[in-house]
Amino acid sequence: ALSSAASDVYKRQGVRRSGMAYEGYCKVMIPEGRSGDVSVERFEVEDGFGLMRDFMLGRGTRPGQCTAIKRGGKMWMSDARAEFRDASNFIWNAKRLGGRVPANGLGLGIVIGHLLECDEIEHIDVVEIDEDVIRLVAPSFECDRVTVHHGDALDMKWPRAPSGRARGTTSGSTSVRTT
Repeated sequence: ALSSAASDVYKRQGVRRSGMAYEGYCKVMIPEGRSGDVSVERFEVEDGFGLMRDFMLGRGTRPGQCTAIKRGGKMWMSDARAEFRDASNFIWNAKRLGGRVPANGLGLGIVIGHLLECDEIEHIDVVEIDEDVIRLVAPSFECDRVTVHHGDALDMKWPRAPSGRARGTTSGSTSVRTT
């Protein structure tokens, strides 16, 4: 079952989901847009020889529509399967630990989407250095369980979990309350 925060976020995004969709990884539903030289764009992954080679190298994704975040026209992240695999250890550990989770970088919100589905995650504190990324992505994840802090993760004074220690580790996320 989805947590109420995840359910609210998906309703605003116009997504109908029940648990993990798309074979266990998260397709983002943030709107396309541009802020400064950062853009969020949809693109098609087509079937072909290069795709097979990518699968054999562990970086493949199935044909279909994906979403990318680009800077200056160059893709730096997408919601393809390989991106999810890159974050899967962080997601698994954060869900296992629960509580308040710090995350370094908002990206496309793949990590946030997964963490919001877990009732054991009380809050996600995300630090994002790029204001354009915050403008484009953070509004899609507005809820009481997510806070996006504008700044550098190396300088961030992370909020503490009630037990007095930070939970989880650092990796990617957003109440679009920015600090």
